Amino acid sequence: MPPIPIYDVSTSNKGAEWDKFTRALHSYMEEFALNQISKMKSQHLTLFPASGGAITAWLYHPKWKQLQMASYPKLATDDAPGEHYEDQDEQGNSYVPTWLVETNTQRCVLHAQLQQQLYSVLHTSFGELEKEIFSNFALT
Repeated sequence: MPPIPIYDVSTSNKGAEWDKFTRALHSYMEEFALNQISKMKSQHLTLFPASGGAITAWLYHPKWKQLQMASYPKLATDDAPGEHYEDQDEQGNSYVPTWLVETNTQRCVLHAQLQQQLYSVLHTSFGELEKEIFSNFALT
């Protein structure tokens, strides 16, 4: 794992430093995501397939846009065209299959891990400068 990227606030060339920081951030977060997925796979969890380019591409966009991105870890649902995830037991009772629950749990865990790690990286570089923002949006 590469070191956590840090933005040098003392630099006089803010634009170049920002470009350097964002490249390092994207690379760091992608490696972090791949590491988390690897850990899930080592626990014999069949993770949803990553698609749409970089696994973490959605992280850097507003929520409304994230939901439209192929890389966003969406939950599997019953309403996908041509797919039906609800099963019935011998008594005719409907239930959601275990694999679907586990897949959605993995997606939620990965989403939370990536959000928390991004927050941590940004707090490392900007926490002292932007105390009010980090106070207002602190992870709880």
